[in-house]
Amino acid sequence: MLAEDAALLFLSIYGSISYGLLYGFVVAFPIAFSEYRHFGFIEAYLPDITIIIGVLVTTVLLCVTNPKYVRTCESAGKLVPEERLFNMSIAAIGLFIGLFIFAWTASFTWVHWIAPVIAGVIMGFSTSTIFITGILYIVEVYRQYATSALAVYAVLRALIAMMFLLTNRLMIRNMTFQGAFSFFGGLAVIVSPGPFILRRKGKIWRSRSKWGNITTQL
Repeated sequence: MLAEDAALLFLSIYGSISYGLLYGFVVAFPIAFSEYRHFGFIEAYLPDITIIIGVLVTTVLLCVTNPKYVRTCESAGKLVPEERLFNMSIAAIGLFIGLFIFAWTASFTWVHWIAPVIAGVIMGFSTSTIFITGILYIVEVYRQYATSALAVYAVLRALIAMMFLLTNRLMIRNMTFQGAFSFFGGLAVIVSPGPFILRRKGKIWRSRSKWGNITTQL
């Protein structure tokens, strides 16, 4: 299924890289506050709450934008899955902004701790928006095959996340904290056109696949 459907392959690769960047970020968060800023054990892990705050922002965004999506579908007389990707496009930009803020503020003690905390909110928002929007897109496009498509999405995502977990500390040690997360930010910049490309090309790719639902009638 992954080999035969370009839209699913494209979304899975993009979603997996984004998910891997989140894992790398989560691992480095306590490192920045404990090893560089010398916070206590509890204080070093408290900033993780900011990721949850970012997820709550995603919830608000989806609730606010969903009525517009419903109106768009009603006007078209069918589901328009690519319109779901508008929110993902916003998150794609936020992803590299959050990573660059974190890269150049987290390990510097002369920079106020609120700066990497803000990066945590942005990362929580961006990655959760990409993740949830990807699931919504898959469910609407693949309908009866959605379970298989979600399984592909999940397995590939987990594999990429594992790679980030295994290499994160090594990269920080050899590239410095700033270098490692500037690299991650650069990677996020490279893949940031992903949602825009899928929004433009998704319907065309689905038309060439036996898996994607082209009519998507309401």
